[in-house]
Amino acid sequence: MIARFESRGRRLAGLAWPLGIWAVAIVFALTGGGLAWWVYIALALITAPALWDVWRDARAILEVHPSRLSWTGALGGGEATDIQKVLLSRRFDGSLRITIEDMQGRLTRLPPDVTAPVEALENALRAADISAERHPFRLF
Repeated sequence: MIARFESRGRRLAGLAWPLGIWAVAIVFALTGGGLAWWVYIALALITAPALWDVWRDARAILEVHPSRLSWTGALGGGEATDIQKVLLSRRFDGSLRITIEDMQGRLTRLPPDVTAPVEALENALRAADISAERHPFRLF
């Protein structure tokens, strides 16, 4: 194995936003502001997925082997062996989309949680003798 990139669901940033939102709502309620009941339900629905990820501690792993990539994430896993090139596209929202093009021209998009830092991933792909194309920004 040349490189392994791992991210976990249990992170401080994943917990800070929901707790911050709820802290503001509770302070607002305690100071006499009082929110409508449906606002609390909306806050619960909005923050529940983030809290669920922290509770589950889902792991996403991307491994770079010589001439092979394998990944495991919350949306499933897979492996690619006959790789022609890997496309690294920066999206409109700032996220990175990793797409694998095989020798037959079929495209395989990796799940969003399996991303890695771009520079480190490019270096690992170069060391694995896998061609990589970097697209700094693509709207769609």
